Amino acid sequence: MTTTTFKKHISYVTDTNGEQTAVQLDLKNKSMREFWEDMVDTMTAIERENEKPIPYEEFEKEYLADITQD
Repeated sequence: MTTTTFKKHISYVTDTNGEQTAVQLDLKNKSMREFWEDMVDTMTAIERENEKPIPYEEFEKEYLADITQD
């Protein structure tokens, strides 16, 4: 996505003083939606970078136990 396209699909929310307080993303635009999903995925990965990994077998056992409870 180009910077021009990016800027075209964002809007700034301003307060009564005209100061920018928030950003709105046009999630109907596929590129913007994918950008936002990538940002959330990146933030999740950063939050989890220090988590201790678990063996796949342990994950599988816990996962299967969770889905069979529903």
